[in-house]
Amino acid sequence: MRRAAKHHFPALQRGRFADESIVPYFDGTTSGNSTAAVSRSKVLARNAFGDAIQTTDLNGVDQVMAYGALGRMYYQWTETVQNSNLNSGGVTSTTRLRWCGSQANEVSCPTGAIFRQSVISNLGQASFTYFDVLGRELLSSSLGFNDPQDASIGGGASFNAKQFVAVCKFHEAHGRNSRVSEPFFLSDTPTTPGEPRFSGDPCAARDWTITQYDGLGREKQTIYPDGGTKTVSYGKA
Repeated sequence: MRRAAKHHFPALQRGRFADESIVPYFDGTTSGNSTAAVSRSKVLARNAFGDAIQTTDLNGVDQVMAYGALGRMYYQWTETVQNSNLNSGGVTSTTRLRWCGSQANEVSCPTGAIFRQSVISNLGQASFTYFDVLGRELLSSSLGFNDPQDASIGGGASFNAKQFVAVCKFHEAHGRNSRVSEPFFLSDTPTTPGEPRFSGDPCAARDWTITQYDGLGREKQTIYPDGGTKTVSYGKA
């Protein structure tokens, strides 16, 4: 049995970008073992720099993207109602980068973070990721589903926003994850309009999964928060 896929490179772009991916698909309407070729993904428009700004997929779901001056995508719209107008209804997400600090246009960050990436959806979902000076992820957080009035996690009558659930990460000298925390609620009350706030080191005194590596960068041992371990050995063959 053989499987194959075909990619279309338009002559206008001199073969720089693949605009369509075509795959075989048996839909039950053809005879024997023959298949029909269907378009799995297709780029309908690009900007002047070659970034895809409008695409469609196998199911006819359209997407629209927008990019900033440095070529990073900051906006995406995904169709949810068939044959709807572009950028009408649907699901949108907006990505922004902000410096950490206390000055104008800067944001609150955990210890060691230099900048923050936020992804906000029109469905109410929000995630915030914090990076160090080498671009390594230090802490990721997203809105939880907890009851704002739940006193067991710091809620109460004056607590009118859902809390953020976070995960901390530490890295060893080669940039690999050395410690990853169990998810936890950030203790500081979110700031308006619903962004995490930090008043100390949120990664202190957490339960960790610790990973150790051998000289070739392979996972050697994993130590779990409950004290359990996993050891990996490698043969010479």
